[in-house]
Amino acid sequence: MSSESGLPGRVLRIGTMRANMTLQELIDSKELAHLGFGEFREQRLKRT
Repeated sequence: MSSESGLPGRVLRIGTMRANMTLQELIDSKELAHLGFGEFREQRLKRT
């Protein structure tokens, strides 16, 4: 996996991503429906 991204293995974390959106934009977005909606989504995103 690290060979595909060009990053050292210690830099990669499985299951994480870096969003190009602010936290509030992620909370308000209709994308990522699997994270839930409303207050539940906000709490979940703030925990990660």
